[in-house]
Amino acid sequence: MNCSTCQKHLDAYFDGTLSVDLKIQVDDHLAACKACAELYARWSVVEQVMNEEKSTSSNPFLATRIMSQLEEMQAKKYAPAHSIAKRPVFRPVTVVFIVGVAISLGVLLGNLYRPLQVRHAPSTELLYLDDATIEPIAFYDAK
Repeated sequence: MNCSTCQKHLDAYFDGTLSVDLKIQVDDHLAACKACAELYARWSVVEQVMNEEKSTSSNPFLATRIMSQLEEMQAKKYAPAHSIAKRPVFRPVTVVFIVGVAISLGVLLGNLYRPLQVRHAPSTELLYLDDATIEPIAFYDAK
């Protein structure tokens, strides 16, 4: 019997549900193979710990203590708050303050950003334009 076959049947071997022929083969393999014997030893330790845990009894007053702690926590949750952080006025003031800071920061950053401004040279017609007087059209035709 090889190790993989032995390990497949190890659970049934531990429970005692193997056939007599397979039980003898697993016994022989566990006697010969050190790795499988260590695996079986670890398996038996785990089973022993699990059986001990199953056999322990629970404290009858545990549920009462847990329920009283839950009731205390719930009473504290709905108790009137004395700190300023839990007062109903504090939250709207905080929201207004944060919105004000965000708007101010947006305006400040918007004013800091100046896009590159391209200046166009004025056309020659605008150079001759005089708003104080009315020039004749012939003035603009002569160049």
